Amino acid sequence: MILDELPVAWRLSPKVVQAGWRALWWTAGPDGELAVMLVQRRYLSRDKYPRGWIGWRAETPFDGELVITSGREERRIPVEGIDMRPGHLALLPGSRFLLASGRTHRDAEGAWSKNAIVYSPEGHLEGAFCLGDDIPALVTDRSGGIWTAYGDEGTTAATRSPRPAWRAGTPGAS
Repeated sequence: MILDELPVAWRLSPKVVQAGWRALWWTAGPDGELAVMLVQRRYLSRDKYPRGWIGWRAETPFDGELVITSGREERRIPVEGIDMRPGHLALLPGSRFLLASGRTHRDAEGAWSKNAIVYSPEGHLEGAFCLGDDIPALVTDRSGGIWTAYGDEGTTAATRSPRPAWRAGTPGAS
């Protein structure tokens, strides 16, 4: 194998780490691009019961920066005022992206809270909706379909999770 044919691994530069940025969520897009959401250390605290590989939790609201790499190209998108604790990042058609929490809850009136936010290519909020509860994995496809796995909660009539939204292009779907 020729050295030029080896895949390139992405990592935070020491300069970015020294500036206080941490990579919290990542995803691979349908065309092989890598997307990583960076958050400033000042917005983070250590989770009492760390899950996953990092154990960091973002205190809301917080700002971030989405870094999308494709080949040797890199694009950075500032995202301000994120008011949820995401666990998932996914790319959508039209250079949009989705942040989603794996959990949701009922509000005082019994309605399920929104746990997915669609952002424009510039990092502006486009819409929010509920994907369901107990989501350990989430990916999107080329057409904007959202594919999720659901855990073992919400399987009885008394505690059933909301019906999931199937298309990120329809933020009002439930």
